[in-house]
Amino acid sequence: MYFSLLNKPKISLILVAYKMSREVPRTLQSLATSYQKNIKEQDYEIILVENFSDDLLDSQSLTKEHPNLRYFLNTTNPSSPSYALNYGLNKSRGKHIAFCIDGARMFSPGVLEGILMTAKLYKNYVLAIHSFHLGNEVQNLSVPKGYNAETEDKLLESIAWSNNGYRLFEISVFAASSSGGWFSSIAESNCIVMPKKSALALSGYCEKFITLGGGYANLDFYKRAQALSDHQLVYFLGEGTFHQVHGGVATNQPNPPFDQYLAEYKQIREESYSVSELPENTAYIGSLSSLSRKYILITN
Repeated sequence: MYFSLLNKPKISLILVAYKMSREVPRTLQSLATSYQKNIKEQDYEIILVENFSDDLLDSQSLTKEHPNLRYFLNTTNPSSPSYALNYGLNKSRGKHIAFCIDGARMFSPGVLEGILMTAKLYKNYVLAIHSFHLGNEVQNLSVPKGYNAETEDKLLESIAWSNNGYRLFEISVFAASSSGGWFSSIAESNCIVMPKKSALALSGYCEKFITLGGGYANLDFYKRAQALSDHQLVYFLGEGTFHQVHGGVATNQPNPPFDQYLAEYKQIREESYSVSELPENTAYIGSLSSLSRKYILITN
């Protein structure tokens, strides 16, 4: 099917990539109509903003394979995911925006369907998808023990994930930001969704966050989004994004520079960072399959 720029999609999903030639093709595969449930190609566009590096994606092959993909190479500020996300926001044509700061994260099959469902239920909303790490423990711990791309490739091959994306839950654990489980407050999400007008009201991502990987830019954006008045916070049960190992400064290092991130946040916001409390009226949609049900955590 030919994807025409004259046809405005309902959803604009913005991905940021940097040195991800191995990971992004799988991410895009997990966003294809052959994988995602109950979604049409014309319903959404994927805006892929790649920050310049010496390991660029084969953009021609990717756009040929994914007709609703729009690729942009960022050479203006190649170190900032915030700049790339805002660039994608300015290029977006959808009424609803999904911000995905890390292009190395694969999606479970119901994410796009859930965005459309949420948009029908609520005029003003913030939808957050829970985050997972591939492997048997978070990658900050597994990478120093030898977990690497080759290990992960074999792990993914063993479950034939493209035939049933929910099997990704079999080979993953909650990311630290989602460690409280399905019903606890999360610190951030790699798929933060809201109406475009709401994203513009927030002025997008704060480009003052300039530490490697963007520091706490994503946590800051989610915290500000969660504080929007008259917006319903929505968690989508039984769906997630799954982090592939790629040498990320925050996710794949045994000692991430969190002290530096916290200091930068305090300098910008003039207060210490803290995770926002989960609102009492948080809405939950979706369902927990037998594969995702194992992640239910009972807390006091």
